[in-house]
Amino acid sequence: GRRDVLYNITRGHKLWMSEYGEGDRTGWELASNLNLDFRFLHNTAWVYWQPLDGGGWGLVSDTLTPPTLEGFNTKYYVLAQYSRHIRPGMTIIDGGADNVIAAWDSFNLKLVLVVVNWEPATVEMSIDLGKFSKVVGPASHWETEFFERKKYYR
Repeated sequence: GRRDVLYNITRGHKLWMSEYGEGDRTGWELASNLNLDFRFLHNTAWVYWQPLDGGGWGLVSDTLTPPTLEGFNTKYYVLAQYSRHIRPGMTIIDGGADNVIAAWDSFNLKLVLVVVNWEPATVEMSIDLGKFSKVVGPASHWETEFFERKKYYR
């Protein structure tokens, strides 16, 4: 739905995305919804409510009978791209594109960019950092591929 409309109705209040789940094990839908929520809902918390489940619903695939953990779905690693780098206290700022989420840590003077490549091949991107008075390194990156073998790869 229209996240911007909900944000405008609740402006001035902290908004949580508290019950998200879907059956896409690749993380494609998860990344899409995270980006839409960060850009338009401006939520202050985001909760994935089925960490363990089968059929692509869980971050970790399992079966109930017999109780068995089958392994990590790709969506686990997709969520890690956001949750391991965008930390509590950071401010979400405009990333300049629909596929870029930018978070600023004003205490540590650190910028985090989570970039989603929706194309099946590698795409070169440029990020305009001109609004920052000073930009210094080092810069590092992590990759997770929706349909390939790289899972939170450096």
